[in-house]
This record gives sequence, C-alpha cells and structure tokens, in this order.
Amino acid sequence: MKKWLRIGRAICPALALECRALAAELSCDIRNYGAVGDGKTLNTAAIQKAVDACAAAGGGRVVVPAGVFVSGPIFLRSNIELHLSAGAVLQGTRDMKDYGPVSLKTRGHHINAFLASLVTAVQAENVAVTGLGTLDGQGRVWWDEIDAGRRGPRPVLVYFLDCERVLIEGVKLQNSPAWTVLPLLCRNVTIRGITIQNPWKPYHNCDGIDIHACRDVRISDCHIDTGDDGICLKSLPDWFISAGGEAKDASGTVDYRLPRLPCENVVIENCTVAHAHSGVALWAEVIGGIQNVAVTNCVFDGTRAGIQIARYPWPGGYVRDATFDNIIMRRVEWVIQLSSQLPQWQPTLNDGPGKETTPEFSNIRISNVTATRAMVACEMYGMEKNPVHDITLSNLRIESDLGFNLRRVRNVVFDNVEVSCRNVPLVVKDADNVEVRRFSAAVSTPDIPVIEVERVRDSWVRGCTAAPGTGVFLGEVGEGNDVLMEDNRLDRARQARAAVQADNAWNLCSHAYTGSRWIRDSGCRNLWLPLPGAVMETVRREWPADRMDRIFAVSRVEANARPGAEVAADGERRRIYFIEARDEVEKLVVFEDGELLRRISDPAIHAYGWGKPE
Repeated sequence: MKKWLRIGRAICPALALECRALAAELSCDIRNYGAVGDGKTLNTAAIQKAVDACAAAGGGRVVVPAGVFVSGPIFLRSNIELHLSAGAVLQGTRDMKDYGPVSLKTRGHHINAFLASLVTAVQAENVAVTGLGTLDGQGRVWWDEIDAGRRGPRPVLVYFLDCERVLIEGVKLQNSPAWTVLPLLCRNVTIRGITIQNPWKPYHNCDGIDIHACRDVRISDCHIDTGDDGICLKSLPDWFISAGGEAKDASGTVDYRLPRLPCENVVIENCTVAHAHSGVALWAEVIGGIQNVAVTNCVFDGTRAGIQIARYPWPGGYVRDATFDNIIMRRVEWVIQLSSQLPQWQPTLNDGPGKETTPEFSNIRISNVTATRAMVACEMYGMEKNPVHDITLSNLRIESDLGFNLRRVRNVVFDNVEVSCRNVPLVVKDADNVEVRRFSAAVSTPDIPVIEVERVRDSWVRGCTAAPGTGVFLGEVGEGNDVLMEDNRLDRARQARAAVQADNAWNLCSHAYTGSRWIRDSGCRNLWLPLPGAVMETVRREWPADRMDRIFAVSRVEANARPGAEVAADGERRRIYFIEARDEVEKLVVFEDGELLRRISDPAIHAYGWGKPE
C-alpha cells in the first residue's frame, strides 16, 4: 500500500501542473463566441463553440467570466480546462429536452444510465474544471418529478466518462439534478478544494462525489453538504449504470458475467461532510471490487453513517486494503458500518456455491476516531462462508446509544477503544480469533456485561480495566466459547466472567418503538431507541390508541439537522424525536422534554430521514 500511495502523490501534482500548462497556451473567453451572462440567454451553442475552437487550436483554457450564463450540456474535449472566474455562474437550463442521452460501449459494458450533464467529457484526456465560480444544476425541475413519483434518467452535474488525467479544483457545485460529481471508468483523477451544496432529501440521490470504477484518485480539501452519500466509491458491473440490454440476462436482472472492473488506489483527505447518507462510503456496487483506499483527516457532521463499508445483496465482490485514520464525527447514526451481510437483506441472500459468489471484506484498519452524540458505534456483519476478516479498530473514542456488534467475523483486533453507551458495549457472536486489548466502557447498569460473547473461539481479552459499577466484565452466552483473559484489572467488577442471557437489543433497521403492536407482530424487537416518557405522554395525548399501535419508525435528531427539525432559536440543545405510524400521513416531531414541535404531513419528510417511504 505504501508504494501506491507514493505513486498517487507523484501523479496528482504532475496532473495539476499539466492542466495549468494548457491554460498558458490559449485562453478563450466565451463572450467572444456569443455567450451572454444575463441569466436568461441560452448559451449552449456559444460555449460549445468556444470549447471546440480551443480544442482545434491544440487545447487551452475556456473562460467563463463573471455573470450568470445559462446553458445546456457542454462537452469538453481533450486538453481543455473550463475555468469559472470569481463571480461566474454556469447554470443548467431547466428545459429537460436539452439533456440528451450519453451512451458508450467500452471494456465490455454498455454505459447509458445518465443523460448528458451540464459539464460532460467522454473519452477525453487532460480535462479540467477550475476556478472560483459556481456550477448550478437548477435541479428543482428534476426533484419535483421525483416528489411526484415519476422517476426517469437524469443528468448529473459534472460527468467524466472513460477519461484520462482529470482535474476538478476550486469550484462550487450546487443543486445537482442527481449525483454531483461522477468520474466513471477514469484514470488519474484529482478533485481538490471544491464545495458541494445540495438539498437534504436523500431520495433525490444528490450524492456529492461518486468515484465509479476509477483508479489513481486523490480527493482533498473538499466540503460537501448534501442528502445522499458524501463521498462514495463503487465498481462495475452496476445494475443502474449498465442499464442497457447487454447488462441484463433474459429474466431482466443484472448479468454478473460482465467484466468486473474495480475502484482502486484512492486517497481521500482533509474533507468535511455534513447531513449526508454517509461521510465516506465504500458500498453498494462492490461486485467488481474496491481496494487500496486511504482516508484521513476528515470530519463528518450529522451524516447517517460516518464510515460505511457495505454492499447491495448481489453475489461476489470485495472490499480490501483500506485504512481510515484521524476522523472526527458528531451526531451520526452509525459511526462504523462494515458489513458484507446487512441484516435487512438476510432473507434474500445466500452464500452461493463457492468463493465466486461470496463477498470478501478484509484487511481494513480504522484508527484515531472520535465520535460524539452518535446512535451506533459499530455494526460489523460477515457471511457464514466468508466472515469479515483481518480488521483492526484502534484508538477509538465513541459516545453512542449502542456500542459494537460483531457477527460472523475472523481475525479482529480491538486496541485502545473507549465507548460510552446504554447497552452492552461490545457484543461478539460466531467469531474466531478476536483480540480485545485495552477496551474501556462504563455500562449504564451492572445488570449488563461489558463484553458479551456467543460462539466465540480462539480469542483473547487483554489489558482491560473495569470501570466502577461494573457487574460482569465478560458475559458468556451458552456453550462453546473459548476466550482467554489475561493481564486485566477487573477488581472493580462484581465478576470477571459469568454466564449471561443474550442481549437482544440489536435490530438496527427498524428504528421502532417496542410498545407498538405492529412491530411486535412483525417479529422484530428493538430496544435501542425507546421513546422517553415525556415524549410518550405527548404521543398518547396527540394520537389515538390504534395509531400508537401502528408506530413503526422512530428516529432522534439534533435541532436543525435535517428537514422537519428546524428550530428558530439559536443554541437549541434539546434532541428531537420523529414518530411515524403505518398507513398514516401525519408524523409527530417532539422535543425530548415532551414539547410538540410540529406535525408534518409532507410525504417527503419522515421518521427515517434518509429515504422516501414506500
């Protein structure tokens, strides 16, 4: 890994110098080709004429000066830098008919899911978008279609397809119709110092940066505020990207015999992400593989997941050789989600006949993470035939409602981890070779253990210290546990180890209130986010008993963290609860002390806060 990191650092400065060198050759002001920056005139033809003239002269800089220039899709050519001057706004037209399809057959895939974007480049070399200006996708017209239940192909804001040596630097990107920045099948990509601002409705799918089946990528010094994934790495094949007939078999499902193209050699550093579905995600389309990833010096605030490594329920794929270091998080739901087998997809998955269809998540290191006011510290699920393995978690300080939950894992190390939570701090089930060193946790009650193991073999607990008030430090569920304890200071615990009953608090996908008949009848049990008594009194007062029996979703957020939680007063510290009932339009939004903040009937705002309800 050290070798490719050195290579990445060498490539990216060279790319920046090469792109800037183009600007010295020729500069084309789009006004000289007929563009008018009045916010009304459609300038697509004029700007494209400037690009083509610059390319015909051997390449250079196409300058968008101060002003508001409305345009349809612009296609960059090789050796072109699109430069947005300070005060320049390149604004996408609201006319959907101006965005035609982009289709490319390359490397065994037919890529045709997206429309032409405001800035598009296909199979180009030495292309750049730079400056202190703004790209505005005017996505409202597309979002309104989604709100009305009509989904179809959309443009992203900046789309580079099968390009070599790409630079995006300095610009602000806002109001994207869909994903904001999408390099797909690109090589040698630098994204530096950009700002992305999109609305917070996650089902609009306005991801910040999606690196899709690319290699040799560096992302640094960016700020992203959006509703869907902040920075996301993906691979091919992908049921959405490869939308043509070649991507599907006779039954209409994805043909997994397509070439598997990985996303690899990616460095992400010095970035901030707010309100997104994830801070940094290696997830969903991992069939082609994701490897050689380094993430460091980042801040995630109010994201649903901080570090997310997971997959859609499709066969095969891998995520391996990834490091996350020096990360700060606040108000996230999951600090770490690292699962090749997400629990909500358990009924629809099987491991397949062998390694070819069994995903591999391995050699992942997460260190120096600080998280406050989180809901879940860590969820780590593997598959029976291929557990998540070779994972190291070190120097973590986490304040959360729920602690760590590991199932079907192998070769996992905890080193110098401190967690403050309400349930069992560390639950490990169906695991081999787990080493817990210097683990520290203060339990909320002596009735629950600090560490709970079930069917855990060849494992160790070393160098740990029991906090005052600890009941049982190591709780063992059932027979068949083989855990060695040594060099621990457990004199303040009532018992060093003892048999305990299994903790059933882990059911992370429902956010459900346990008193609801609907959730009881469904067979689910969720104890990790009960409603406070004061909130429950308000719900009883506002809703009839039959509606309370149909409560199925409860989530807790901070003031002003997302739509529906807006509070006018500055410095509001009370937490806010969203309560939603099955087959009811109205949602209640209640402060933790029971004060009713508002009723909401907007179907786009609901208790989960991260996807439109069915």
